[in-house]
Amino acid sequence: MVRALMSQVMHDQWLAPYLHKLEKHGFEITVSKATPPLRSCDWLPDLNGTVAIFANGNDDVTAEVINAASDLRVICRTGVGFDRVDVNCSSHDSWI
Repeated sequence: MVRALMSQVMHDQWLAPYLHKLEKHGFEITVSKATPPLRSCDWLPDLNGTVAIFANGNDDVTAEVINAASDLRVICRTGVGFDRVDVNCSSHDSWI
């Protein structure tokens, strides 16, 4: 099973009605227990096996998080732009 990781805000305010579609396709949904907005240290404990991060517009997805998530394939966030996602992270240049 593959894992999708998200903050409580993403779960409650954005994705709850749609999560059954991810689960139908084999995703295990993990909701961080940390209080939003999430920082690097909040993502790190749950990254093992995570292929998708769903971040709220105020959550930080830093190079530390991206480098620690060896299975990561997608980062989805609300809002406009990538100001809270380290798009210059060298470990996953092929994504961008």
